[in-house]
Amino acid sequence: MNIDKEISKLIQETISQLKNKSIGKNGLIRKIYFINEKKWYEFYKPDDYGDHVPFISVGESSTVFAKKQLDLWKNRMLDGVPVPKHTKPLPVFPALIYLDDFLDGLAVMYHTFRDQQFLEEGVSICNKINKLFSFFNGSYSSVVLPYLHIPIPEGLLPVKPSLKKIWFVNSAANGLVCEKMLDFGVWSKNKKLIERARKCIDYQINLQTFKKYGIFPDMSFPADSPICHVAKFNTNPAYSLLKSSQIKGGEQHKKALIRNIDSVFDIFYSDGGIIDHYNPKKSRKGEVSFVSTNAFCRLLIEASLLLQKEKYWKIAEDIVFNIAEQAFLSKKNNFWKEQMYEDDGEGDFANLVMILDKKRNHINLLEIIFKDMVNKFYIGDGIWKDYYPKKMQQTAHSKYLGGVLKYLVIYKAYRNNEDMLSKKWLYISQDR
Repeated sequence: MNIDKEISKLIQETISQLKNKSIGKNGLIRKIYFINEKKWYEFYKPDDYGDHVPFISVGESSTVFAKKQLDLWKNRMLDGVPVPKHTKPLPVFPALIYLDDFLDGLAVMYHTFRDQQFLEEGVSICNKINKLFSFFNGSYSSVVLPYLHIPIPEGLLPVKPSLKKIWFVNSAANGLVCEKMLDFGVWSKNKKLIERARKCIDYQINLQTFKKYGIFPDMSFPADSPICHVAKFNTNPAYSLLKSSQIKGGEQHKKALIRNIDSVFDIFYSDGGIIDHYNPKKSRKGEVSFVSTNAFCRLLIEASLLLQKEKYWKIAEDIVFNIAEQAFLSKKNNFWKEQMYEDDGEGDFANLVMILDKKRNHINLLEIIFKDMVNKFYIGDGIWKDYYPKKMQQTAHSKYLGGVLKYLVIYKAYRNNEDMLSKKWLYISQDR
C-alpha cells in the first residue's frame, strides 16, 4: 500500500475506535482497553480530553466531536470543574491533575480552530482554578476538599492514603496550568489571568531548590521534596517561564528560564541523553531516561526558536539524531533501541525528528520509524497497544491512542510539505 494512503487509513481507523467503540454508557471516551478481553473499561478522566480530542479534531478538520465531549464533561462538574467517573463510587475531589491537560486540550482547540467557545471555556476553567486552588503562597494546591474549599495534602486523599506525603504543590501541574493561563490571558486580553499565573511562577522560582540549583523540585510546601525529575516537573515550569518571557514585563522570567535550561543540562545530561531524576542533597542521580530526553529536547527546540539561541537547537539536534541512528539505523541491540517499547513515546520522538528536519533530509528515517511503529504496536481496528514487550500489560489507553493519532496527523502534514515550525504545528505537536 502507498505509505500516504496507509497513514490516512490508520488515522481514520484510530479516530473511529476513539469516537465509536471507546465511547461508554454516558457518551464519554473511556480510559482503558484490555486487549486480551477485547473490552473497554468504564473509567473516565477529564484530563484525558486534552490527550485525544484535539487530535481527533485535527484529523477530521472539525470541532463537532470536541464540543460534544466538552458538553458531556460539563455535566460531570464538582464546584465548577470536571471530575473523574469510576465504576465504583469513590470519593471525588477537585484535583489540579484532572484540569491541567483538560485546560491544555481547550488551548490546543482554540489555537488550532479559533473557535470562540473554546476560548470562553478555557477562561472559565482558569477562573475556577483561581477560585478553588489558589494557595496563600501564590501556588496552586493539588486538591481541594469540596464544599469547605480547603486545600488538603495530596497524600491525605481517601483513595490514596499516605501520611508521608504532606506537601501540597505539584510542580508539573502548576507549570502547565500557568502556561495555559498565560495563553488564555493573552488571547482574551485578560490581565488578571496573566498576573495570577505570574504570581505562581514567581513562587516556583523562589523555591530554595531553584535558588540553589536552578532546578525545580517535584513537590513543594511545607518543604521542597528531595527528588527533582526532568520530564514535566522541570519542563512544564520551564514552558511557563518561556511563555511569560514573551509577554511584556517577563524579563526576569527569561533569565530564570535560561538558568533552568542550562542547569538541567549541566546536572542531568549523561551518555547522550537526559537522566530521569536527581536528589540534590545527596548528589544521587537516576538512570538515563528516554522520556526525560524527549521532553527536554522538545523544550530546547521551543526555547531556541523563541529566544533565538542556536546552541539549544544544536544540542537537541545532536541528541535526537544520535538516538535515531542507534535506535533505527543500527543493526545491533543497544540502549536506545530497547527504549522504543511504548507507542506514545516513540511517536513523540518521531515528532521531534520532523520538527528538526527543516530541509526534509530524513524522509527515509521517518519511513523506517513509521514501519516500526505499525509493526510493533498496531493490532488492527484502530487499536495500538501501549507497550511492545509481551511481559508488560497488554492494554491500549485512549490517551495513548490520542498520542499515536497526534503523531499520524503530524506525519501526514510533514509528508504534505507543511511547515512543521509554523505556530500551528508547533502548538499541535507539543507534549505537556
